[in-house]
This record gives sequence, C-alpha cells and structure tokens, in this order.
Amino acid sequence: GVFFLAKNILASRPTGYGDSDPADEPELRKFRNIIFHVGKKEIQLSPLYVSLIVGSLLILIGFSPLILHLFAGDSNWDLILHKEGGLAVTNKLEDPNAKMNLLGYQIGKGCNGVGVGEPIGPYGIGASMLSLLVTLGLALSAGLYYKISSKNVIEIRERSKQLENEFASALFQLGNRLGDGLPAEIAFGKVADSMQGTVSGNFFQTVSQNITRLGMSVHEAIFDPEHGALRSYPSKVIESSMKVLSESSKKGPKIAAQALINVARYIKEIHAVNERLKDLMSEIISSMKSQIKFLTPAIAGIVIGITAMITTILGKLGGQLRSISSAGGQPGSGAGLLALFGDSVPPFYFQVVVGIYVVEIIYILTIVTNGIEEGADQLSERYNLGVNLTKSVMTYIIIAGVVMLLFNLLAVSILKGIAV
Repeated sequence: GVFFLAKNILASRPTGYGDSDPADEPELRKFRNIIFHVGKKEIQLSPLYVSLIVGSLLILIGFSPLILHLFAGDSNWDLILHKEGGLAVTNKLEDPNAKMNLLGYQIGKGCNGVGVGEPIGPYGIGASMLSLLVTLGLALSAGLYYKISSKNVIEIRERSKQLENEFASALFQLGNRLGDGLPAEIAFGKVADSMQGTVSGNFFQTVSQNITRLGMSVHEAIFDPEHGALRSYPSKVIESSMKVLSESSKKGPKIAAQALINVARYIKEIHAVNERLKDLMSEIISSMKSQIKFLTPAIAGIVIGITAMITTILGKLGGQLRSISSAGGQPGSGAGLLALFGDSVPPFYFQVVVGIYVVEIIYILTIVTNGIEEGADQLSERYNLGVNLTKSVMTYIIIAGVVMLLFNLLAVSILKGIAV
C-alpha cells in the first residue's frame, strides 16, 4: 500500500525529461552483465545467476536450525555451551546445564490443551544468529543483481550527465557561431577549440574530426552508429538537441542558430526546475537517506536484541519453575507462576519477519528518494537500490548480531544471580 501510494505521488512530480538507460542501446547492452576475458575471448555472465546462487546459499544456511531439528527427529539433538565451559551435545529439551544453545527447542505449554509437551522453537542464540543470514540472503541477492547490472552502465551515463550539465552553454556558443553566418561544419570546430578540456569540448571535437577526417556530413558525424559522437555520450537530451540542429540547419544557419538558442534556454530552465525541487525537498530527502542508511537498521537491530534477551530470560525462568514444580518444592507457588509463562515467539522467526520488513522499508524509501531527486530515472533507481540494499542491510545484520550476543550474555549473567 505504501509503495503504490508513493509511486502515485511521484507520478505528479514536475519535470521536463527523464534520464534514459544507455544499456537500452544494442551495442551497450552487454555492460549489464559481468564481463571477463579468457585470452582473447570475452565471456559474459548474467548477474541474475550470481545473485540467485549467493542468495540461495545464505538462505539455506539461515534455515539450517529448522533443517537440523527436522533431521534430528525425536532425539532432540542440540549443541550447547556448558555451564562449566566447553561445547557439549545434549538430547534434552531445556537442558539445565546449558548456558547457551544452538537450537534451543523448548517444551511447549500449548494453547487450550493443544500442543502441550511438544518441542517448539528454535529459541537458541545460535539459531537467532543464523536467522540473520536469511535476511542477508534476500537483501544481498537483490542488491547484487541491481548493483552489478547497473554499475558499468552508470559510469557511461555519468559521462553523459557531465555533458548535459554544461550543454546549455555549449549550445549557446554554437548557436551564436551559426548566427554569425558560419557553416555548421566550421562552427563545431570553433566551439571545440574555445571549450577545450571540457566534456562539451570533447563532444564537439569528435564531431569536427568526423567531418574533417572521415568526410562525413554533420548528421553522420553525430548519429553514425559506428563513429558518431553520440555513441560515446548516449543521452536523450543531447540526441534531441542534435536532431533539432540537423533538421533546422537544412533551412539555413540563422534558423538553426535560433533553434539551438531556444533549446539551450529550455535545457537551462529544466535544470533550474530540478535544482529547485531538490532545494525544496532537501530536508525530506536528508531524513529519508538517514533512515535508509542508519536509523532503520539500527532501531530494528536493537529491537531484535532486546526481544532475544527477554525471550531467553522468560524461557530459562520457565524451565527453572517447571523443575521446582516437578520436584515438589513449594507447592502451588511454582504452578501459579508457571501459568504466567506461556509460549513466546521464537527470536528466530521474529528476526526473519523484522528483517524482511527492513528490506522492504529500504526498498520503498530508496525508490521514493530517487524519484524525488532524479525523476523517472530507472538506471539511477537500480543502482541506488543495489548500494542501499547491500550496505544498509549489512549495517542491520552487524548491529542485530552484536546486540543479540551482548544481550544474551547479559541475560545469562542476570539468570545466574536469580535464586528461584
């Protein structure tokens, strides 16, 4: 619901043009893949296969506590950290000698008489830590796919964006040269000389060299699929501007000059609109970015750690009370307190749910932030999704893992000092 609401709001964003994906061009499509060379042979590997393999392995390891319990069957096998130190294998549910558990299945209290005495879990710190790999697998598989498929292409697009940023002033110069009566073939060389060392200067220099050295027309020098200047700077804005020049120059240099000046003014106004939007939304964008990068992962990680600690304390106290009740000590009091300790949600499942929520929040906020800043720019959206899903979820995994471990050690020390 939040995702579709955000998309509908972003659809009303004022803008003049949307950025294109250079990889839509057939000759650049290969840059969406992983490219490596074996001898003289170029091999391409789809990032989809890499992301699926990495994600599947991590998720499989993350669900290993459930798989181990399934294969253990009625033996209730578990690996524990013994109170006296060292690792030990146990076949008891709620082993009193266990300081920490890998699986930590407990005896179910049931609900309305259903499920009483059946093993439920996993409640162990080991299972909770392994569950983090489920979240990591989901985020890393999506993040790697988005990042790898857009990384090479975004580098090409950044070069085009540099040209777009200074293209308005370059078009003004070109329009003025044409207005002075110079033919387009000569005007390109003059502007290239005056803007030497800039991206616009390199673009016009390529056009001028194609005309003088290869004997091409202005149209061919710009749009030729093999040698044209646009091949190195794929951009809808630049392409449209050059098409205007190509068509208007057929009616004379004066008409072409006026057309280019009008296009330059339009591009300048579009940049002003985009900058004004970023200025108006700067506080909101900054808030969203801080939530993506730190606040959401940190808060969710701390919540997971506190939940794991509380669940551990309640589970251990429940086990101690059952031991007292079964031993016949202080009749009535143990049974009364025991009724207060029902079956809690295992931290394993709670972490998986919260982890998926964190991934969803990062995904939605990244799309919204990118939509505000860049408009309808799918390439930038994919790249930012790749960066944020990997970095932010890694932050969540580290914080949640450290907090869970520290709070479980705290829970163990608290339980040591409790005399039941």
